[in-house]
Amino acid sequence: MANLDILQAELGENEWLEDIRAEGERMNALVRQLVALTQMDEDGNQIPAEPFPISETISDVASEFKALAEKKGLSLYTYIQQDIEYVGNEASIRRLVSILLDNAVKYCDPAGEIRLMLSRKRKLVITVENSCADVGKMKLDRLFDRFYRADKARSYDGGFGIGLSIAKAVVHRHGGDISAYRKEDRYIGIKVTLKQQLNEGIK
Repeated sequence: MANLDILQAELGENEWLEDIRAEGERMNALVRQLVALTQMDEDGNQIPAEPFPISETISDVASEFKALAEKKGLSLYTYIQQDIEYVGNEASIRRLVSILLDNAVKYCDPAGEIRLMLSRKRKLVITVENSCADVGKMKLDRLFDRFYRADKARSYDGGFGIGLSIAKAVVHRHGGDISAYRKEDRYIGIKVTLKQQLNEGIK
């Protein structure tokens, strides 16, 4: 990328250099994601856990995605139980919800809808659903595999098929479960179940 900056300074802007820059940025993003996965895979690598208002955190993330959803003609609805405190790693949970919403926006039907829900009974549950006409064709048990994409036609939309693998790693680090499901043959959903953590770091 540094050499590319030098070339552009000497030759000026052109489509070939822009293509190289775009691909370099994609590879940079891929490396960052793989590093994040590797760090979470390492045994004994703890991430700090502390109490935080998860209802507010998830609401913040949803607000960031509403504009993107509207720009693509999608409707994003939130059903968030208020005033829930959770002991975990806030940055990781924020990343988890961002991945789930980003995935929903990418694979939602045109003019479709997305639902984000947070509730707590015995355990804390986060679900993200989006309308998806092709849900019946998807291999839901493979969605969390690294480099798997349900829609191969979208290979160059900026995704690598790693996002849901990172989401799975975050959930497992918090001692939780994550799964995909079909609903009414019109929606695909991701359900995350989290248990409360002790305030001593997450392994």
